[in-house]
Amino acid sequence: MKTLRRLVVPVAVLVAALAAPATAQDGPPPETQESPEPVDEAGPGSREQDPPPAEDAPQTGEPTVENTGPTPEALAAWSAIVGATTIPGEHQPITAFDLTADVRASQGAQTNQLSVRYRFLAPDFIRFMISDERETGRGPGKGAAAYWLRDGERITQLVGRDYKPDRDLVRRMTTIAQNVVALTDPARLTIQGLELRSAGPPFLPKSLAWYRDRLTWVEFQSPDFDLYRDEPRLDGATPQNGAPNPSPETPPDSPEPPVLPTDGEKAADPAPKRMFRVLVGADRKTHQPVLVALREEGEPGKRLGEPLLFELKDLRAVNGYYLPHTIFVRGFAPDQPVFQDDPAQEIGVIGASLAPKLTPADFQP
Repeated sequence: MKTLRRLVVPVAVLVAALAAPATAQDGPPPETQESPEPVDEAGPGSREQDPPPAEDAPQTGEPTVENTGPTPEALAAWSAIVGATTIPGEHQPITAFDLTADVRASQGAQTNQLSVRYRFLAPDFIRFMISDERETGRGPGKGAAAYWLRDGERITQLVGRDYKPDRDLVRRMTTIAQNVVALTDPARLTIQGLELRSAGPPFLPKSLAWYRDRLTWVEFQSPDFDLYRDEPRLDGATPQNGAPNPSPETPPDSPEPPVLPTDGEKAADPAPKRMFRVLVGADRKTHQPVLVALREEGEPGKRLGEPLLFELKDLRAVNGYYLPHTIFVRGFAPDQPVFQDDPAQEIGVIGASLAPKLTPADFQP
């Protein structure tokens, strides 16, 4: 039974780079209206209280506010990044794209090189070539039955536990595509806690450490991104020590495997909305993004998405956006809270359309 197991790592993060922000809208994000917070009138014990003021201290009735919203400097930095990544009057909201790229993927001493064509239509239709004869994706349908593999003239539905690695590959590529859409239109993002950082983060690898003091760093949280994480168990069991849950298994004699909720489908008991922390390092002269780090927020021990760091180069105009055509992708180093020094993937975009005319029928196998 043929699967794509050997291609899961190299291809999965392959277009991850394309999630790097070839971003933005030509206007600044909506201004945040500041309003004074009301005086906390909660009773004793409701939360930690500030020490009472001295008797002779003036009573102004104004609370101490630690964070009233983005500073003017943070808003100005973000607006500059947004304005530097689009061409005024030429871009439209992205709902689909068609990309071709050469990819060099490294894992340990092994290196793979391949060319990939990658097509996407919101919310979750996707197809991509993994060789001259083989293509996989997700088309119209429900659950696992929507996933397929074409090998020459042979078409296989990726249903059942034996095809979990193949579905995982498609899911990885779908989350990447959703990040592309989110990052290309940042004015539509739901942003919380926009801040201007004085220096770069400590988790940069040594090869990129010199960027810490040479870029403008903007950080925020948003639910409008995605990172790959393993399929949840159908029994809802909690992972131990943060390890991914094992995939659900279908008994050998079962004629129909379990149908998993997939991208765009709601489970019977929806999970809490995921939140992601995004850190953008932009060139101080051009204001175009150079580094983008994406991590999922969550409690220790919870199953979180895999963090990614994108290094973006050679931005070129495509359908009103500046799309990076050379991209280096890094994951976290094993057992270390820093990204890997050497890129796991090197992507060179050959051709791109951010406005192809695609319909759901184009994603049938």
